[in-house]
Amino acid sequence: MKGQELFYPKLEARIGSYCFTSGIALEIYSDQKSVYDWAKVKFTKEFQDSVSLNRMEEAELKLGYSNTFQTVFSGYVTKNYNHASGADEILLKDEMLKLGETYITNTFLDTVPQEIASYALSQAGITSMELVTDRYLPKLRVPVVKKSVPELLKYLQDIWNMGDLTACIRDKVFYWGVTPPQKKTYQFTYGENIISLGRESSYWELETVSMPDIRHSDMIRISHPKISGSFEVKKMRFMTGDRGFIRTRICFEG
Repeated sequence: MKGQELFYPKLEARIGSYCFTSGIALEIYSDQKSVYDWAKVKFTKEFQDSVSLNRMEEAELKLGYSNTFQTVFSGYVTKNYNHASGADEILLKDEMLKLGETYITNTFLDTVPQEIASYALSQAGITSMELVTDRYLPKLRVPVVKKSVPELLKYLQDIWNMGDLTACIRDKVFYWGVTPPQKKTYQFTYGENIISLGRESSYWELETVSMPDIRHSDMIRISHPKISGSFEVKKMRFMTGDRGFIRTRICFEG
C-alpha cells in the first residue's frame, strides 16, 4: 500500500438512495460501554439543500485503497434529515439500533436468562446469536413490561447477578457475553505505525493512521518503550478530515 493512499484513501458513503464520494468527512466510534457503535457523515454546504433522508434508511461507509473498497461501517439513519434541519451531518447507528426499537412485554416462567434473551432477539429479527454460556438457576417467574432489548438484557444481568456483559453485533451475528471472533490481530510498534501513545484518564490512548477494522473488545498487540503486550480495546474513534486524512485513536487498559 502506497503511503499516499494510506493517508488519503477514497471515501464512499451510501445513505438511502444517495452515494457521496466527495465533500464528506467520516467519524466512527466504538465503545464497550455504549449500546451502539455509531458514525457521523459530515458534508459541505452544497449537499444541505438537496439531501432528504428518512429515519432507519440503510447506510454503508467505505474506504478505498488501490481501487478496492472496504466497508468500515454499516447501520441506519437515526432521524429524518432534510434542508430544514440546517445541519451539516448525519448520525448513524449500527444494527443494535433495531434492538433499541424492539420492546418486550411478557411474563417468563421457569426460565434462564439465555432463553429470555433468545426470545427477545428473535422479536427484533435477530436469528444468529452467541449467548453467554455460564449456567444459571431457573427463576420461576420473570415479569417484563415494555423494555427495549438492551434494557431487558441489562435487567437480566441484574436479577441473575451476571455482571456487566458486553453486547454487540458483528457480521450479522449478535454476541452477548461472548467475545466475537477476530479475523486479524493488529501489531502496533514504536517507530513504525504508532503516532503517539500516552495516558488519557484511566486508559492508555494510542494514535495511529488507518485501522478501519478495529472495534471494541478486539485484541491488539503493542511494542513500545512505555508498554508492551496484548491488550483488549475498550473504545476506538476513527476520523477523516474533509480531504480524507485519517486518524484512529484506540483506548485500552494496562
